[in-house]
Amino acid sequence: MLEVFTGDSKYIEIKDELLNRQKKGDEVTMCSIVEKFTNDGIKQGIEQGIERGIEQNCKEIILNMHKKGCNAETISDLSGIGFEIVDKVLKQDFLDKD
Repeated sequence: MLEVFTGDSKYIEIKDELLNRQKKGDEVTMCSIVEKFTNDGIKQGIEQGIERGIEQNCKEIILNMHKKGCNAETISDLSGIGFEIVDKVLKQDFLDKD
């Protein structure tokens, strides 16, 4: 039912997982449902935090290399970060300074 309102299929996945736990003889209560949502939220938050940390680290690498005189192509070649991303970061940094 929640999927209808949110368009998110994770509710069906959670329902199926909880039904499987129940079939195995595990007790499924509102507490276990809330715990499942909480744990999924924590996992998602950690994944997003890691992703943002990686993005921030890449941005710092790009900007530091640029300050040392490297152009976008050189930064991309040496760092392994895609040229499009390097170019976007450098352009955004330039716009932020205006």
